[in-house]
Amino acid sequence: QNTATIQLNGSETITGLTQDTDSGTWKYVGSSVSIKDWGVTDYYNLTISGTNALTLAGNNLVAGALSITAGTFTTNVYTNTVTGLTTVSGGVYSENGGTAQTFNGGITISGGTYTPNTGVIDVNGNVTISSGTLTATTSTFTVSGDWSKTGGTFSHASAIVTFDGSGTQTLDSGGTSFYSLTHSGSGTLSLVNNTLTTATNGTLTNSGGILSLNGQNLTVTTVANFSNTATMQLIGSETVSLTQDTNSGTWKYVGDGDSAADTYTVKDFGATDYYNLTIAGTDSADNFQLGAASVVAGTQTVSGGSYVPGSWQLTAAALTISGGTFTGSSGIIDVNGSLVLSSGTLTAPNASFTVSGDWTKTSGTFTPGTYTVTLDGASTQSLNSGGTSFYNLTHSGASTVSLSSNALTASNNLTNSGGVFYLAGQNLTVTATFSNTATMRLIGSETMTLTQDTDSGTWQYYGDGDSAADTYTVKDFGVTDYYHLTIASTDT
Repeated sequence: QNTATIQLNGSETITGLTQDTDSGTWKYVGSSVSIKDWGVTDYYNLTISGTNALTLAGNNLVAGALSITAGTFTTNVYTNTVTGLTTVSGGVYSENGGTAQTFNGGITISGGTYTPNTGVIDVNGNVTISSGTLTATTSTFTVSGDWSKTGGTFSHASAIVTFDGSGTQTLDSGGTSFYSLTHSGSGTLSLVNNTLTTATNGTLTNSGGILSLNGQNLTVTTVANFSNTATMQLIGSETVSLTQDTNSGTWKYVGDGDSAADTYTVKDFGATDYYNLTIAGTDSADNFQLGAASVVAGTQTVSGGSYVPGSWQLTAAALTISGGTFTGSSGIIDVNGSLVLSSGTLTAPNASFTVSGDWTKTSGTFTPGTYTVTLDGASTQSLNSGGTSFYNLTHSGASTVSLSSNALTASNNLTNSGGVFYLAGQNLTVTATFSNTATMRLIGSETMTLTQDTDSGTWQYYGDGDSAADTYTVKDFGVTDYYHLTIASTDT
């Protein structure tokens, strides 16, 4: 049993000993000797403090901590696995056989040099560099804990460092560039204290969880070397220099969470700015605004804070309001897909507001102002008003708009100038002008309150299609009831 320290040169012959792998330290102080191989688990704590090369004689498993203070520790063609913390405070740790080096308790470079060459490095803990030198491997280099560089040297060796943690990881670059960096973990990688930069020809890949800039600037030096299939999160005050990935992934603006009212300008990345863009201010008073026209290839989401595009046009494939406020102003809002309002507030702009997909309001507040919403889809659109009135509503699309779940009220005008407007059993109220140059379709059971357009358009009675015998009364609108009237029941 060893609960203290056994010191040896390494040239000694040791027989009849069954290693104590539960406690104690073995300390090698010799020169040009082999580290003894004791079996499956070789040491509890191992210290290398020699004057020259000390080389592994077999695969090495340390149940406790590994400390290198002097000399050269060479793994040769063998693996080295350390359960506790590995510390290089002096000397050299060299892997020259392309073998795996696994640091389950993390690794600290506080002096000396660690040069892994071509071997796989798997750090299932923290990487801490305060002095000395760490050179990245040209093979796989994964880190599941924090990365902190407060001093010393990190040499990227044109290699990829991958952060693969399932929880929150922090990354302090110390102002030193990575060559390529990948975040593949399901948790959050959060920058702290220093800017993150990838070197010329290097890449930044965010393929898992959240990569949070957390107020630190980001530079991806080489054009088109940024890939995001997960979520990039930022306060909104950061400087970001990269060529945007517009084919996948989400950018999420969250503000600084200081409970004060702050204003942030959403970044402009070019012709297409984002794939998915989420405004999720943690302070309800925070305001996010555009500084240029914005094109979102996927979904524009507002879940917190206030988003005010202002005079700039916003074009998105879909718009979701699940919290916070989205306030239209003098800029065009063009939604080339569905609009969903489930919480928060949506205020219509005093400019063109077009939606080509479904309109679904299940909760929250829609404030129409005195403005117009235009449904212009080329395919069938569903309209669930959520019981909230529109001011002016226009259907100009070539296909069908079908009401769903709730009655429709236009507190001013309703214009149907394209395709079919289908009431689908929902009641209709138009307070001011009703204009129909296309087709209004109804089952026949609906209640309608409007002043009929008798100069154009068709009304089509369709029945309910339930295969049962039903009786419907054709609506009486006054002296002249219809321009064209069609009875086209789906039940014979």
